[in-house]
Amino acid sequence: MNRAEFATCMAVLEAGIGAPLTEDMLDVWYDTLGDLDVRDLKVAVRRLLAERTYPGLPPVGQLRKYATENRHGQIATPEAAYKRVRQAISRFGLPINDAEWKALHAFLGESLQAVVRGIGGWQRVCDSPPEDRAVLFAQFRDAWNRMADRTSSHQNLTEDLRPRVGTNPMTPRVATDLSNRLRVVSEDDATSVARLEDNR
Repeated sequence: MNRAEFATCMAVLEAGIGAPLTEDMLDVWYDTLGDLDVRDLKVAVRRLLAERTYPGLPPVGQLRKYATENRHGQIATPEAAYKRVRQAISRFGLPINDAEWKALHAFLGESLQAVVRGIGGWQRVCDSPPEDRAVLFAQFRDAWNRMADRTSSHQNLTEDLRPRVGTNPMTPRVATDLSNRLRVVSEDDATSVARLEDNR
């Protein structure tokens, strides 16, 4: 999206909320939203104006969230996702050959497959007795919400803003501090054991 397209979207937003954006704000907002497709931002502005019931400027993150939802679609609720799992159980049961497994995987999609694996796998879901289904759903809901949060964060953030994952998550200072603490704990444990031995 170029600056002129962005300015057009912001003019609509300003007119809709009755609050002007300063040049500095426009610079910051363009830096945050400029990578979006202008069509997604237009929908985000219209949605925000349709849903917003209080005056004042919205958080820029709200516009970004609406734009990415327009691009990728909203993530299903845990209830809707679990309903899909129950439909798959009725339709496929426990597959007995590769063709049936492929059909099941196609029906579930990657996200549901990952969540089901995380709560014990397809066989556990299929074999769960009726009295355990409330617990199973609670586990599914928690796992689904964690996945949804990660997915939403990944979609909302540009590559340069996503948290980096390195091979060693500890800085040398943190690693040294942790090592020192462990050594102190080990020495304290050794002293406590010695005292216990002496008291016998």
